[in-house]
Amino acid sequence: MLTTLNNDRHALWGRAFPNYFESYTYQALAVPRSLAALEDANVLAKAAKTIQWIIALGKAPKNARQGAARYITLSMLKSILHATKIPQEITRLADPRLIEGCVELMASVEPLFGYEYGYVCFRILNLAISACMLKRVGRLDTTIQRMSSVSESLLVLWEDTAALVYWDIRRGGRIALGLCLVFTADALDRLMELLHDNQKQYFIVLKVLQSMGLSGLMLILRGHIQVGGVEIMNNTRRGDLVESHIQPYSRLLWRYLLAVPQYIEHESQAVYEIHIHVTYWARFRDAHFIDIEDSRNLLQALNEYLLLPSTSRLVGAMILLRFVEPLVVPGCEDLVPTLVERSLRLMWNSILDDGPSTSTARVLVTSVLTSIRYIFQEIKPKTFSHQKWIVKLVDAIFDESLTDLVLRVLVASPDFVPGQQGTTASVPIMFIHFSLDRRHREALQRCI
Repeated sequence: MLTTLNNDRHALWGRAFPNYFESYTYQALAVPRSLAALEDANVLAKAAKTIQWIIALGKAPKNARQGAARYITLSMLKSILHATKIPQEITRLADPRLIEGCVELMASVEPLFGYEYGYVCFRILNLAISACMLKRVGRLDTTIQRMSSVSESLLVLWEDTAALVYWDIRRGGRIALGLCLVFTADALDRLMELLHDNQKQYFIVLKVLQSMGLSGLMLILRGHIQVGGVEIMNNTRRGDLVESHIQPYSRLLWRYLLAVPQYIEHESQAVYEIHIHVTYWARFRDAHFIDIEDSRNLLQALNEYLLLPSTSRLVGAMILLRFVEPLVVPGCEDLVPTLVERSLRLMWNSILDDGPSTSTARVLVTSVLTSIRYIFQEIKPKTFSHQKWIVKLVDAIFDESLTDLVLRVLVASPDFVPGQQGTTASVPIMFIHFSLDRRHREALQRCI
């Protein structure tokens, strides 16, 4: 994962990105503090006082907030995180008024994740949203009891939140919609804007740290869009609200799909369920939102995803490939052969498990190969001669038997009629366009 190094420490905001990462990884946060330190009355009192200050900041007049935010120090904010290692202290965060104050503090840092202060504010906000959701349905006390019986207590919070999100989204998201009416609309608008403006570092933070679940936040932001009058459906037409809300939200959601912590039970299922309602917005071709480093980070994350043991079906890979494909830019060529190799291997595993004769197999194979073809077009290589990545690409195509894969799906298709072109015929035609047009064929011949 590429990061932009910054060794400067800010007097108010603490360690710079990515130097603060070491304190907030899953492994670092899983180490329990000593009981004496946790129960220190000064720490708990400081945390309780800070929470009240954050609430007061959210209620303050807008012209006074910027100056007031400076009085809430990084040390005060970190006392809240320390206190949450005592499960009962989570109750203090189940206050919707915290959200607006946290957003105000996040907005005071530039860039948002450029310093420790911004990340800690974001973490507190996410904890508060989970606590509010669980309290809303009367499950917070049960979750806290479960947290008290395990060493990694926050893992229980993320898992219970994910289970609630999965349950709620399958029933129309009513819990989230109700909470959105309690949270300040302006604060949620600003939160989404802040995260979207900093989506590159947002993705790096989530992918590297892997220490919290965002399914609750994702569902709340989705509910906020719905409350604002925009239905997230496949047939939603473009408009001002779509441009300002749905597309930014979709980018944040799809980036999180690439970085979902696999160890949090129910989290992947919950986020997948949310994504179903924004599938239409998966393909973005806005060059303004991507640079080479960001593009490489996304493609590298996709390549890593293709190796996960949980990636037992092709559907998940196809979903993420559709998001990453239009964001690949020149400079990512060396990552493409790995993507092709792992995608082909996954397709083989899929048809061997489910059989090549299913209509689903045909659709998935066609979709994956089409996306790979688009990636090849996006990187726009000026020359094919003497490039190592071209040699690796050719090796992947032959080693993973792409031609055999395409023909097996084609011939096994229930609607295949020799000599007749139809839907199924698009598979080999697409393959030909992918690797055997004139320029590519010449390149392949030179590499063989």
